Amino acid sequence: MSAVANPTPAVLHAFVEKDKGKKAKDRNSLDMREAYSWDRNKASQDCDSRWPADNWLIPTCSEVSAPLLLVRQSSDSRSLPAGKEFHAGVDWQKQPSQHISRLYVTGWLGKDLTTSKFSTAGFVSGGLHLFNHYDMLGMFLGLLGPAISGQVNKYNFYLPLTAMYAQWCSELGTVRWPGDFRAIPAMFQCTWDVKSGMYRLGASLGGHFADRGGENATGTWLEVIRDARHAVLAQRREDRIHFDVVRGTEPLGKGKEKGEETPWGNCAETYPFADMFWSDPAYNESNIRGIALNCDFLFDQDAARMAAKAGTRKFYDDARYGYVYNYQELPCVNCRQLINKARGRRADYGDFFYYGRTYGEDSFPDRRVEREAERLIREGKEADKAAAAKKLKDKKDKQDAKDKANGWEKQ
Repeated sequence: MSAVANPTPAVLHAFVEKDKGKKAKDRNSLDMREAYSWDRNKASQDCDSRWPADNWLIPTCSEVSAPLLLVRQSSDSRSLPAGKEFHAGVDWQKQPSQHISRLYVTGWLGKDLTTSKFSTAGFVSGGLHLFNHYDMLGMFLGLLGPAISGQVNKYNFYLPLTAMYAQWCSELGTVRWPGDFRAIPAMFQCTWDVKSGMYRLGASLGGHFADRGGENATGTWLEVIRDARHAVLAQRREDRIHFDVVRGTEPLGKGKEKGEETPWGNCAETYPFADMFWSDPAYNESNIRGIALNCDFLFDQDAARMAAKAGTRKFYDDARYGYVYNYQELPCVNCRQLINKARGRRADYGDFFYYGRTYGEDSFPDRRVEREAERLIREGKEADKAAAAKKLKDKKDKQDAKDKANGWEKQ
């Protein structure tokens, strides 16, 4: 692995003026590389330390301090290990346990599976409806900004920040339920404004338990959650771009392996895009950037080996083409359309310099192609991984081109 291109770490300063004249070790800030290794208790304690009124991180104006306190307390109530809104206990009206803030629909007795057992609850902060603790944590970390404009970039700040956010989400919410998937979201995303230093973090849909039938039946609860996330994305807000997308009009993209589309609002970009893309396309094109990380980086074997060598729980790899860097992903078909809408481009415009490339030419490997190539090698169907990966990628590119054409026509 090559050396890191940005050897001087950037730290998370809410109000850097308060730190003038202090040595780095005395600054009341957050080194994201160190925080990346924290366990659930340490991460939770750090969040708690950042909202008291006498903490310099929180200004006296209620415009910022009140939302921070609300978001923090609400996120904690839905987190592991003992969040009061996470655990259903023996209360049938709250079962099954999950990270979504929910209200029991009075009279739902599990007989009408064409309706939902729950409605989404939560609260509204800054015009955005928050009901999932992953999104609440992302909003909390975003409200600790802005970053120091002109001193931070993708590699010394936003990439480690996104990785830390994902790691904290895995600490505060990763569980396995019998017969269900891992609760952690599949993708994590950060969108930022290079001019102001404002940024927002988001995660794809996760942390829910939705089963149309069976012992823990919730009816159409999954569709209710999806509709709520779509509403966040498609709402009209002052000074923000209006994404006038409609459920059922999604282009065929990420879900093509299953023959289905990815619902609008499912992606990690949902909250960041809703809050960060302004009504001025020219401004968005010049100043709004972003990155996305696949959650698989959290379970990478290189990561475990590097942590063991460093003697830490987790290890943040700063290297170019290191395990964190290599799990970046370009926007999906849905998000490309949203980005182009925000930039005043046609839906299928292909230049995504939105993903600010401070390393020059970013090139992210396709993890699905790599895994499939490894499988073919194990099964003896291919002898050379590079050659197998190239064949698979060529095949995938051809299929993507067809899907793209169909998707634009459908949209």
